[in-house]
Amino acid sequence: MYICCVHAPHDASKTTFSVPKNEGEKGKWEKALGMVLKKSHRVCAKHFETHEIKSTWESGEGLNKYTICLKIPRLVEGAVPKLMLNCENKVSNDQNKNVEV
Repeated sequence: MYICCVHAPHDASKTTFSVPKNEGEKGKWEKALGMVLKKSHRVCAKHFETHEIKSTWESGEGLNKYTICLKIPRLVEGAVPKLMLNCENKVSNDQNKNVEV
């Protein structure tokens, strides 16, 4: 079992992704998350937009087209974690407190 390295309180996804080996890509992740990442760190799927996670594989065209669900989801090339859940939750909770019924 892997644990999300982002320490902000959130319900981590079971799907996690390893830190990129490419130093340039790793730097983008570090900048986006605001933390230094180690090789052993993992980032959960909740920090990525849905279009950046590839969970199926497709082949063929027309009537010969078929789709296979991947056992292990993959990130599309160039995917960077953008969603900081603690900020979103904090904003939504503050907005809910100010709503008058």
